[in-house]
Amino acid sequence: MAITDPSKMNERISFARPQEKKNSHGVAETTDQVIFSCWAAMPKKFLNEVKASIGTVLEDSVTFVIRQYQKEQVENDMVILHKNVRYAIEKINPDTDDKTYMTIIAKAEKVKAAKNVD
Repeated sequence: MAITDPSKMNERISFARPQEKKNSHGVAETTDQVIFSCWAAMPKKFLNEVKASIGTVLEDSVTFVIRQYQKEQVENDMVILHKNVRYAIEKINPDTDDKTYMTIIAKAEKVKAAKNVD
């Protein structure tokens, strides 16, 4: 997905790796260790793209476009944090021709429902 106007990269995202640590009670908890942050574009999907993705792996996916070269290399075991939502990386599409922008397809992870304690 080509970006012709870099000013469209107006969303700040962070790349993180899940880290398992024990809390003060000795219980293992998974936290996200932020590796780096960068600016991204989030192109809107057209209706025909949304319809075509229904029932596929790409249903409810989001596309992030970032600059190809970053402080760290983007890898599939990372997650994306954006506006208090955690996204699992589904596909990384580097620009093999111009090496300018990279497209990342990700899905928002479902949040576990909190149990009511009464």
